[in-house]
Amino acid sequence: MDTVPYLAQQFNVEIPRLDLNPEDLYEMETYQAYQHAAYIIRNSTPSELVQAKLAELSWPKEVLSAIGIGSVSSYEDYVHRMTVSYGHKREFLKDVDLDRKSLFNENNLIYTVKDEHGSPVGFAARDLRYEDKQEDYEKKLEALKAKFGADEKAFKAAKDKLFKPRKYNNSAESGVDEATNETRPKNTIFKKGSRLFNFDLAKKATPPLEVFEGQPDCVTAFAYGMKNSVAIGSTHFTEEHLDLILNADPPIKHLVFTLDADEAGKKGTDSFVNLLEEKLGGHPGLKVEIRVMPEGSDDPDRFIRTLGVKAFRELPKEDLFSWKMKMAGV
Repeated sequence: MDTVPYLAQQFNVEIPRLDLNPEDLYEMETYQAYQHAAYIIRNSTPSELVQAKLAELSWPKEVLSAIGIGSVSSYEDYVHRMTVSYGHKREFLKDVDLDRKSLFNENNLIYTVKDEHGSPVGFAARDLRYEDKQEDYEKKLEALKAKFGADEKAFKAAKDKLFKPRKYNNSAESGVDEATNETRPKNTIFKKGSRLFNFDLAKKATPPLEVFEGQPDCVTAFAYGMKNSVAIGSTHFTEEHLDLILNADPPIKHLVFTLDADEAGKKGTDSFVNLLEEKLGGHPGLKVEIRVMPEGSDDPDRFIRTLGVKAFRELPKEDLFSWKMKMAGV
C-alpha cells in the first residue's frame, strides 16, 4: 500500500484509487503472512527426523518446492523469522493460526494448502512422533483400566483428561468450534471443505483430475508423473470441492477417484458417489470413474512406490453405476 503509490508517483503512472476497509486490509495481511510462513517451511533446514522421512519418501526437491512441502528448524526459529524478519505482530499470528506449536515444530512434515490461484491459505502437519505418542497413550489407557476396573464413570473421567495424539494437525477455520463452543482463530482464507491440495497445479494438467485421499498419495503420484493429482486431505469430499472442480477455467469434465483400500476409504468413496448422484443431474457431461485398489493392498502412495505408476494406472476403474451395483452385492 505504500510502495506502489510511491513508484507510480516517481514514474508518473496513474493508478486507480483503492478504498480498502479494515476487513480487506486484514485479509491482505493474512494472505501475506501465510505466504511468508510457506516460504519459511520451504527454505528451512529440517530436523534429522524430517530429513529421514523425506529420504524414505524419495520425493525430488523440485517437487517439494513446487507443491510447498518442508518443515521448520524449530518453533522458536519460525516465530523469530515471522516476527523479526517479516514484522508480523505475535498477537496477529495467534489470531490467524500462525503461532501454533503443534503445527510449526521440527517434528512435523508440513504440507502447504493453496487456493486455486496458488496462494498459501493453510497447512497440514504430519506429526512424525505420532506413532510413539499413540503407543504411550494406549499404555496409559491400559493403566487406567487396571486402576479403575469396573468403574466406568471414573475411567471415562480419567481418560478424558489424557492428551490424545493426532496424526495430522491442520490449520483452523474461522468461526466457532461446534464441539467445544470455542472461538477459532480468525483465518478467513482457509476453508477446509472447499480446498483441494495441489489443485492450483493439477488443474493445468487435466483431463482427467486424479482425486486422492491423503497428501502423500497425491505427492507421490505427482512425483511419478501424474501432474493432474489432488488430495482431499483430512476431510470428506464436499459439494464445495465439486463446485471448485466444475467452476475451473476451463471446466474439468473427467474425474478419477482413488481412496485407500481400507474400510474408511470405502466409506469415503460411497459418500463421494452419493454426492455425485445428487449433483450430476445438472452436469450430464461430467465423466466420473473410481479406481479400485486391490483387496489387502496399501494406500496409493505405497502402491505406486512399490509397483510403479504404470501398474497403478492399469488398475481397473468403474463408473458410478457399476460401483453402486458392486456395493449392493449385485
